[in-house]
Amino acid sequence: MTCGEDGVVLGWDTRTGQAEEKYVLEDGGEAFSCTMGGPSGHLVVAGSKEAVRVWDRRACRAVATMQESFGDAVTSVRFCPQTPRHLLTAGEDGLLCVFDVTAGDWDEDDNLLAVLSADTSIRKFGFYGSEMEGVWCSTNIETLHLFHWREAAEAEGEAAGVERAAAFEDPRGQAARAAQKAGDGLPVDYLMCCVWDPKAQRLELGAGSGRGAFGLFPVDAKKGRIKRPTSVCRGGHTTVVRGMEPLPGDASAVVTGGEDGKVVLWSLSRAGEGDSEPAGPAPKGKTGKRYAPY
Repeated sequence: MTCGEDGVVLGWDTRTGQAEEKYVLEDGGEAFSCTMGGPSGHLVVAGSKEAVRVWDRRACRAVATMQESFGDAVTSVRFCPQTPRHLLTAGEDGLLCVFDVTAGDWDEDDNLLAVLSADTSIRKFGFYGSEMEGVWCSTNIETLHLFHWREAAEAEGEAAGVERAAAFEDPRGQAARAAQKAGDGLPVDYLMCCVWDPKAQRLELGAGSGRGAFGLFPVDAKKGRIKRPTSVCRGGHTTVVRGMEPLPGDASAVVTGGEDGKVVLWSLSRAGEGDSEPAGPAPKGKTGKRYAPY
């Protein structure tokens, strides 16, 4: 699924490279984020200015516009991979909203289960935990917040009393100091996002340098610490890395995209085994380990 400034959401067939589905925002506004999911995988959702739009793929029609829960642009929408009836949204009002898309007949009051606040504009969020019961939120002022969203959703209107699992006011500074102590020679100029390592059962924060290197730093929620990097990745990018996603079902590999126009597949080394290198064809002068996904 893709969406853009033209307010159009497209579903693509990756085998043919053709758009097979098309959904359009009625007000012609920009679609900031989109996702596909729901209990039967039949819903398409897009975040726009102060609203979330929902379409039913089976009937190719709009089924809901939710507006009352948002005070600003909704820039990120995601279904929980473990319980796809749960839709989470976040945006510039700093609110993380939890909806049950199976509750009621698309009455927003019935669908809304919980509202959690990061106190400032949310840039990205994602799920973590063995049952995906936690959610991390990174903000535009580079703070990091962890919530037990499922606990909040089950509190039946008492979500305001559910405290954050952790709040990091200076995660970039902590990551920079951790990298310095590790002696990896990795400057930390910006934060990327977080990824969940299911094998090690830990959340890791991605942080990088302006020259394309980045590291994965374990997040210790109980002690409020960002630990020394378990992996440092070099040689794939030459400038800022904007996006990172783990390969489904494989904690040893991630895919990144950068401002240099490159998409790189990484085979991650474990802590103490040295730097990670690109798993695909390495840049000239580098020899990367080849990663075989099958």
